[in-house]
Amino acid sequence: MVTLKVVARRRAKQDALRTTPHDLSAERSDLGRMHLQALELHDKKLRLSHQGHTDDGDAITSSGHVLLETDESIIAMNQRLIRERNALIREKEVWQSQLHTQHTNLQEVLQATRLLKLKIQHNQKPVDGCPAIATPTAPTSPATL
Repeated sequence: MVTLKVVARRRAKQDALRTTPHDLSAERSDLGRMHLQALELHDKKLRLSHQGHTDDGDAITSSGHVLLETDESIIAMNQRLIRERNALIREKEVWQSQLHTQHTNLQEVLQATRLLKLKIQHNQKPVDGCPAIATPTAPTSPATL
């Protein structure tokens, strides 16, 4: 089988990248080993990005990141969160209207209580020098007399 020149050049270029001679002193130092590991990781990412998919079938972006969820699942989750937020907003509005109604009712009760207190105070004042009629605090019965 005859290989195309383009394919042969690509293979040679990839082999040249993989088989670059390394300095032995660099391999012995910690920094050199970390550098080699970073290069290997970079090469692995490049190979995966050229494949387009991992062994698990997950899609890989151009930057080498694996997409963990599909767009449909993200859209569904966003829609669910929007529905929950809208339900909470409606519930908040109901609570606020109930609170406003209770506040209005309480204000009416307070105003009625103040008016009643003023009316009672007005009725207990002496009129034209006559003492006010005292209301008994306890009922009188013939047995207590």
